[in-house]
Amino acid sequence: MTNSTPEHWMLPQLRRLARIKPAAFDELVTHIREFHPTIYEELCLMGVEHGDLEQGECAVCLATDVSKLAVRLEIYRADTGNDENAILIETDENGMASLVDSGIFVWEIAREHRKQGSLEALKNSYASLTEAELRAALRYSERHSEEIERKIRAYEERFVKTDS
Repeated sequence: MTNSTPEHWMLPQLRRLARIKPAAFDELVTHIREFHPTIYEELCLMGVEHGDLEQGECAVCLATDVSKLAVRLEIYRADTGNDENAILIETDENGMASLVDSGIFVWEIAREHRKQGSLEALKNSYASLTEAELRAALRYSERHSEEIERKIRAYEERFVKTDS
C-alpha cells in the first residue's frame, strides 16, 4: 500500500530526528530559516497561534520586536482565517469536523458555546484548547451551520433527557 504524500511517514520521522539527533534537526531548521524564510515565519506564527511558542520567543526567532510581531500575527490570522481553518480543523471520512490536535468534534464545541454563551466561558470549559482552536471551531460551525445543527440535534435526541 503506497501513499504518494510524504506526510504519512515523514512527520513521525521528523519528531524522531528531533529527539534522537537534535543537531541534525537544528541543521534542518536552520536551513528552513535561511533558505525558506517565509515558511519559517509561518511556522513561528503558527507556533504562537497554537500556544506552543510565546510571542516574545517568536519575536526573537524572527529577529523583530513584539509590537511588529503583533502586526505580522494579525496578517497571519487574517490570511488563515479565510481558508476554512485548514490548519486547525480536519474532516474525517464520515464528514465529522474536528480539531486537528485534540480530535474534539466541532459540533461539541458549538453546543457547549450555546450553553455557555461566551468565548471566555468556553475557554474555561475547554482549558486544554487554545483560543485559536476555539475560534476556528466556532468559525467552522458558523460556515457549516446546517451540518453542525444536524449533529447537535442527533446527539441531543439520543442522549439528552427532556422533561416531557
